[in-house]
Amino acid sequence: MPRWKPARTGWKACKVIDAALEAGANRLEGVTFGLSDELPHQTRALELAAQQARTKAQALAAALDVELDGLHKINAGPVFVPYPTARFDMAETMAARAVTPVQPGEIEVRASVTLEYRIYRIRR
Repeated sequence: MPRWKPARTGWKACKVIDAALEAGANRLEGVTFGLSDELPHQTRALELAAQQARTKAQALAAALDVELDGLHKINAGPVFVPYPTARFDMAETMAARAVTPVQPGEIEVRASVTLEYRIYRIRR
């Protein structure tokens, strides 16, 4: 499935966290990264899932010596976009007076598609 790296966002988050620490903050619940527009990424994940489902159906038909007679039913499962959470130790950062390290990681968009085909006939 497609993966995207929110590269510049980590650096911006570092600056905000450091400013909060300088102002006296001593607690942070977490930083979560996401996509500003999920739709194109969700669409691409569904396209890839559908292509993989079709390829698997064709391989199964060939292995079972049958022909597919067209698509009968399509079911698109949920598109899952897990958001990475940045982790860091504020006490360690404050003691070292260093720039707060924030690693946003990757966002992987996952989709599930089920295709049901009619079987035309058994090959002979």
